[in-house]
Amino acid sequence: MAERITRVRVKNFLSLRDVEVELEKLSVLVGPNASGKSNFVKALRLISEHARGTTTVLSEFREFRDMAHGFDPTARIEIGVEALVNDRSVEYRLLLDSLRYVEEVLLDGEKILHHPGDSRAYALMGKSYLVARFERGAYFGRDYYETALSALPSEAPAELFRLANILKRVSAHSLAPERIRLRASVTAPPELGYYGDNLARFLLHLYLEDRGAFQLVENALRSLVPEVREVIPHIEDAYVEVWLRAEGLREPLKPPNISDGTLRMLAMAALLYSGKSLVILEEPENYVHPHLLEALVDMARRSPSQVILVTHSPHLLDHVEPEEVYVVEKPGRETVVKKLSNSREMKAVKKFLQEGGTLGEAWYSGAMGGVP
Repeated sequence: MAERITRVRVKNFLSLRDVEVELEKLSVLVGPNASGKSNFVKALRLISEHARGTTTVLSEFREFRDMAHGFDPTARIEIGVEALVNDRSVEYRLLLDSLRYVEEVLLDGEKILHHPGDSRAYALMGKSYLVARFERGAYFGRDYYETALSALPSEAPAELFRLANILKRVSAHSLAPERIRLRASVTAPPELGYYGDNLARFLLHLYLEDRGAFQLVENALRSLVPEVREVIPHIEDAYVEVWLRAEGLREPLKPPNISDGTLRMLAMAALLYSGKSLVILEEPENYVHPHLLEALVDMARRSPSQVILVTHSPHLLDHVEPEEVYVVEKPGRETVVKKLSNSREMKAVKKFLQEGGTLGEAWYSGAMGGVP
């Protein structure tokens, strides 16, 4: 990949007191419930939403202290994302405290942008610029201005535009079949919701505006569910819903007759082949037959997007490489994320594999940590 996120660092956010993760093309997070996996995903959602000018994650908290590590109202939260763009390192940092947010951008280690969110002005490479939009009371009752990434000047470095594009195209999801089934308004924005809402509208957009991507999605679903012959974004009145044409059936399958697993795999294929920079799928194994997990992992590897899979499934781990695995634990009040291939447990895991065991069995047995 010419452009990808190489590193994520989170400080003082929920259970993530100080976590740094170097990401691969495919990264698989595994660990028990309440270990902090979803908190890591939420940090990435927050920074991506900030870049897009939305506040869904922020609105989940009643006050700043609710999202600070240890519920400390004096804490300073930092979420940093480093990317490789044009063979250069570009890093975005979002700093939050109880009063405001501050955003910074570093290019090859040198700070080139600084913007306090309670000010309309921001500094970029020694010059002052202004942002346009003002949000009243949207930051825990405090006023703030939108991100500087929303309207960068033409003289900004190309790497900064690319970084903004990467952050805005991060897409994280915990797909729920009952939400995927819902019909959508044809006038709704063509974005897939966190739980898979609006899939029909999203697919209609691909069908009308990016037929090549739509065909990739359709082909990916057929490879996973061979009886599927055609994906149909069906429009009726002012709404659109997902229909599937299947082998041997005269009439297309409508949402109530499509299996939960097929709907989730369709949503995952749509995400993986629709031009997202980073796709995060929480518990992708749910409703999916274990025999299909290898194909699902292969689809994630072949996707043009960078991918993070968050899982509890030893069956899914059987189809990934140790270098792609990150073990998430919370031995006390703090989440710890370790890359398996760099951990002290890797020697025992390697021996376990040489003796005929699988990676999923190694995790389930406790050989690599990350179990209740």
